[in-house]
Amino acid sequence: MAQDNIDFAARIKEVMEEGEQDGAACGWRACTGCHETNEGAETGYFPYSKMFGCYVGSGCHECGGLGVVWEYISASHLDDMIRSLNSPQGEASAT
Repeated sequence: MAQDNIDFAARIKEVMEEGEQDGAACGWRACTGCHETNEGAETGYFPYSKMFGCYVGSGCHECGGLGVVWEYISASHLDDMIRSLNSPQGEASAT
């Protein structure tokens, strides 16, 4: 397939759905290296991308110039986080 014919928005959606089918938490998020917020709130300086489903930064070395980064947390890592959050804090073995 020639690169000119690639539907990037459709391919991004397809990849996100594949991860969700595996029970993972995944998706695009604004790059923290080049996207600014004011205490977590949008500043209005950066555009929202329907293709990525998030705001897009200006591009930097952290995101490879895209302004967004792919975040993927596998189902097993999510399970580990849930177990960690549900366990009592002082349950570490005393030696």
